[in-house]
Amino acid sequence: MKKAFEILLTDKGVKAIFVNIFGGKSKFDPLRYPLTSFQGIMRCDFIAEGVIKATKELSLEVPLVVRLQGTKEEEAKT
Repeated sequence: MKKAFEILLTDKGVKAIFVNIFGGKSKFDPLRYPLTSFQGIMRCDFIAEGVIKATKELSLEVPLVVRLQGTKEEEAKT
């Protein structure tokens, strides 16, 4: 995440950053397919931690909007 922000911020024309992650939800039934019972491929809590860490390390000064949908999205909000 930090590297992505660094690349974006090399352009002085960047006025804001919008992060939109859509991991989706699995349609598998965990009772029928126990080995594939994950909800999605994106761990939103993990992505949120990366965004927070990157903004602190870079002292981000442009507005940042983050939209996350996928596995552990509720945990990502806290």
